[in-house]
Amino acid sequence: MKYSILGFQQDKLIANKLTVEDAFILRTIKDMYSTSSMDFKDFEGIKYMWINYTYLLAQVPIVGSKRNLMRKIEQYGKDLFILRILEKSRNGKRGNYSYITPTKKLDELQDFDLMTETHKGYDKNDIRVMTESHNKDTSIIDTSIKDNIHSVPVKNIQVKTDLEIAVDDFTEMRKATKKPMTPRALSMLLKKLEELSTDTNTQIKILNQSTMSNWSTIYEVKENKVIKSHFKVD
Repeated sequence: MKYSILGFQQDKLIANKLTVEDAFILRTIKDMYSTSSMDFKDFEGIKYMWINYTYLLAQVPIVGSKRNLMRKIEQYGKDLFILRILEKSRNGKRGNYSYITPTKKLDELQDFDLMTETHKGYDKNDIRVMTESHNKDTSIIDTSIKDNIHSVPVKNIQVKTDLEIAVDDFTEMRKATKKPMTPRALSMLLKKLEELSTDTNTQIKILNQSTMSNWSTIYEVKENKVIKSHFKVD
């Protein structure tokens, strides 16, 4: 079974030494790039988006600081997940302004195959998947930004993985116990989950353990221990 985080394949994230935090940032970048209200500029026929680091940090506060976020964006450029262009002015104001555009390498991290890379034909029984994934996590999507994709000529299929279901169950438990999670709390939880284990099955067990026990946080899996009785034989 193929497990994913925020629409990215876990095995590909691991292979590229990317963390859950990186997945949050990259997903946010892709969501922002797919909207019409961002500031775009054309460079040699390619659409680049201006990165407002203050705004981006507000979407993924788990990164910690603007300097750390800028360092990560620079590294994504070096690893060719994005292309970066630095401009010395914007709207008549001088300064350093960073413009970026996602690359095919970033697209290849996603948990579906792009139709442009499919080499076989389709018949009427084939299911086609979206060429864009829209995550509903309010911690990474600003509802004030309007999506400019009004129609998609493919069928939108959203199938949740077992890990995503476990996360949903945990957050629903928190709501039921009157301790709902904020987007920042969820981000911190996922980071802690990755620190406890990078194995998906173990992560699911960790989440289910807390859900079943009505715990407000997560811990390492506590396996049931068999207690042996010792009898004195005369």
